[in-house]
Amino acid sequence: MNSHHLRLSALVSSLLSAVALSACGGPPSPSVGRAQVEERIQAQSNGLIRLVSFDKTNGIEQDMNGMKLYEMDWTGEIEFLGDCMWGGGGPFGGGISFNAVPGWPAGGLDAFNPRYFGKQQARKGQRQKIGGKFVFQKTEQGWRVVG
Repeated sequence: MNSHHLRLSALVSSLLSAVALSACGGPPSPSVGRAQVEERIQAQSNGLIRLVSFDKTNGIEQDMNGMKLYEMDWTGEIEFLGDCMWGGGGPFGGGISFNAVPGWPAGGLDAFNPRYFGKQQARKGQRQKIGGKFVFQKTEQGWRVVG
């Protein structure tokens, strides 16, 4: 191998290392936020909701007593895969809920059934705009969601 080839290999190796290190040191990517929303939908929706789109709308890094935090604001759109009642939590629920149950109340007092209470009706194929905020904390192994 000639010296030109060795220098080129060293340069490429250095550039790749720099890119890898900067990727680890930066804020969480929008794909990390999207994965958080998708995980919550999967865990809560009983297969009745899917994420159609996700966009990071803002972000801010903070240092709080030596702890590195990152707030990510986001918006998105979900689609309902079946007729259902979804949401809940009310004003004291703390954040968006993707809790969904199939069907609708039969009428009368069934609307007060805990299964449906505090949820809103959605039809199959209907889409809904959503949004929220994630708070990430920097750890030795990367960013993790703390709020």
